[in-house]
Amino acid sequence: MSTNLQITTSAYQRTARAAGVTIPDAISAALDPTAHPRAQLEAHLADIPTTEAAIATALNAGKNPATDKGVILALNAQRVRERTGNLDAVHDQRITAAFREEWDNIVDAVRAVFDPAAEAFTNAHQVLARKGLAHEDTDAIRRTGGEAVTAWAAALTAQEVLAQVPTILTNAAISAGFAQFAGGIRAHWTIVPNLDTWTSDEPNVRDLWAVLDSGATLDLASTISEAQHRAQLTNRERALANEARAAAQGRGGFGGDDKPIIYTGADGKQRATNALGTIRSYIEGQRAELPENMVNL
Repeated sequence: MSTNLQITTSAYQRTARAAGVTIPDAISAALDPTAHPRAQLEAHLADIPTTEAAIATALNAGKNPATDKGVILALNAQRVRERTGNLDAVHDQRITAAFREEWDNIVDAVRAVFDPAAEAFTNAHQVLARKGLAHEDTDAIRRTGGEAVTAWAAALTAQEVLAQVPTILTNAAISAGFAQFAGGIRAHWTIVPNLDTWTSDEPNVRDLWAVLDSGATLDLASTISEAQHRAQLTNRERALANEARAAAQGRGGFGGDDKPIIYTGADGKQRATNALGTIRSYIEGQRAELPENMVNL
């Protein structure tokens, strides 16, 4: 197995097991060391003696080595062993094919643990917000007790699972040959950004509390294309916002009343930006209501 494929398949198996995700039988079979073509070849040739040993046996038996079946078999085995240079590539192709063919089953297995974890974490975020509790204020949560403690404890368990999912799917996608490098979309396997807030105040994607604070949602992408689309939307939104700011600066800035510059976002929705880069949803004639961590224009 190539080094890169060994790294990605090992990471997939390790993180899947850590998250309690079932690995499809076909994947386990493809990754079984005994499935390697070299191992399969040796299983066939293991009992065949070397050519030298076969010749000695034939001579000791008074037979002609040139016509002895044992020597002929040994020679054939030797020739086969000498022509196995591409077996590692064959093994890699089998593994990649298995990941491709099993992709839907891989995602379904991940979804089986992701969905309840995402639901538990989202519920905890809502419960704590409703009670005015910060997730890191464990003392206040414990004093409040009841629903707050139950939801918070469930979120801690869920968070461990959710943290593994991007690694599981990124390594599975690379192993399937869908991408050579998928680091740029890791977060988007599980996060649907809120473009109204994400571009101007992008949260640390490893902090799922901050992710939900931004108005983003937790939802599992079924394909690498879906995850890439989410990433592309955020990148496009950032570019469009920057273009709007640049255009405003080119006109001499934002005037005395600091009027917002309106632009059409990556999702076709109108938004506004100011010289400091604050972005919000734009509704003609209305002020948009933003999350507490944002500033209205």
